[in-house]
Amino acid sequence: MSNVAVEVNGRSYSWPKKPVVGVCVDGSEPGYIEDAIKAGVAPCFERMLVDGTSKIAD
Repeated sequence: MSNVAVEVNGRSYSWPKKPVVGVCVDGSEPGYIEDAIKAGVAPCFERMLVDGTSKIAD
């Protein structure tokens, strides 16, 4: 892969140093995933929230 900048929507970003994965969970209320984590039934989402980044979009 190239190490040039990536341009999206008129903004330029540096090429990531590590692989990047984006996950979009559409149609979920913000609290549902956190409740599932508390109930112990969503270990993958728990790892994502602990080790990654969580953002809510409108």
